[in-house]
Amino acid sequence: MMNRQKTLEDLLEFRRTPEESQKALAGFPWDSEGDFVRLEGQHVVAVLKRYLAGEISSKEVEEWANLIECREDINYEEVADAIHTLANPAITHELTQTVATQLIEELRKPNTPLEPSR
Repeated sequence: MMNRQKTLEDLLEFRRTPEESQKALAGFPWDSEGDFVRLEGQHVVAVLKRYLAGEISSKEVEEWANLIECREDINYEEVADAIHTLANPAITHELTQTVATQLIEELRKPNTPLEPSR
């Protein structure tokens, strides 16, 4: 059985499909007393670049972000706005090439709130 940190790192790096990651994470409790891994802007940028290259779909990006959002064992504070946007397209912005490009630009700027336009 994989350890929790390795499973979380695989999730952050999008090394597995969201479905495979979800199955792997099901073996661990949701609650955690500390961060095991830290999601950084570079992780989100890498996933968005894969989306722009056509390697993964907008639905897969949404599922990936949903697996991250609200987990206590992942510190994603630095990119919380981006994760919220990607995990909730029905209430934020549908992921399009324009939105992905804008998010990448915003993630590369230090300390800027993420508000992509439509």
